[in-house]
Amino acid sequence: AGFVRHEAAEWSAIIRNLTFWPVASRCMAKAKILAKCNYWRVRGFFMLLVHAVQSSAQFRHSMIATEDQGTARNWAETADRVARIADGLRAIGIRPGDRIGLLSLNSAAFLEAQLAIWWMGGVLVAMNYRWSLEEHLYSVDDAGLTLLFHDAEHREIAVQIAGQRPVAIVTLDGERIPEEASI
Repeated sequence: AGFVRHEAAEWSAIIRNLTFWPVASRCMAKAKILAKCNYWRVRGFFMLLVHAVQSSAQFRHSMIATEDQGTARNWAETADRVARIADGLRAIGIRPGDRIGLLSLNSAAFLEAQLAIWWMGGVLVAMNYRWSLEEHLYSVDDAGLTLLFHDAEHREIAVQIAGQRPVAIVTLDGERIPEEASI
């Protein structure tokens, strides 16, 4: 129970740094109007978050967006990184609607990857780092993953997954490993 509270508190701190809440609340009002459209039912909330990041980059560009392990990034830097990750996903063949796994502890890189997946129209599949290899393989098969982001701490399990399933893997810290492949 203590760990869950700590993790929730960690996300609370990240969310408090997301200074786009006024924009997000206006967008949520628009989402209620658009809720009758199937497209917005499926992707609406996530696209509103992406819009909020874009708005924050435009209007709050110099304010701090994320702080992680002593590194702070403003909204302009964060939006730029998210857009470049999304462009990189498109460049390796990921298309809107493709399922992309994310196996990582909470971090700024996790948040950027998450937003980039939504930015380019992908479907985020959260992978629980407490799962066994068999549970991960089931999730990969069930979701139909094409790509798996992972952090350095979960590299070993990601390599095992890629060794047993046709899934490309990419590290969140930018390190390229031999087992990675383009799609």
